[in-house]
Amino acid sequence: MVLLLLAQYFVWASLTGFATIIGDLVAGTVLFLIALISWLFRMMGAGDVKLYVALGMFIGFDHLSLYVVLLFLISVVFVVLIRLSKFVNLGPRMNEIRTSGKAPYAVPMCFAAIPAILVRTFA
Repeated sequence: MVLLLLAQYFVWASLTGFATIIGDLVAGTVLFLIALISWLFRMMGAGDVKLYVALGMFIGFDHLSLYVVLLFLISVVFVVLIRLSKFVNLGPRMNEIRTSGKAPYAVPMCFAAIPAILVRTFA
C-alpha cells in the first residue's frame, strides 16, 4: 500500500513538473526518522513508520506544521474516545483497542493528513 501511495505521489508530482520534490523528500525523511526513532522505542509499529514517508511527501515541507497541529488534535480526540469506550459503547473495535492497549496510529495519521494535503492542493 505504501508503494502504491509513493507511485501515486510521483504521478501527482510529475503533473507539477516536480517543482517541490526537494521539500517533499525532506518532509518524508523527517517524518520517517521521527517515526523510526519511535519504532526503535516500541512506541509505533513498522507499518506506521513506512506510511510516514508517503504521507510526508504528499503533505510537503511547507504544510508540515499544519499536519503536526492536526495530528496532535486528532490524537487527543482519539485517546479520549478510547477512554470513553470504557463507559459508553463505541463499538467492539474501540473496546478491543482499549483492552489491548495497542492503538492503530495510522488512523489519526491519515485523518490529520487529509486536510493538510487538501490545503496544499488548493492553495
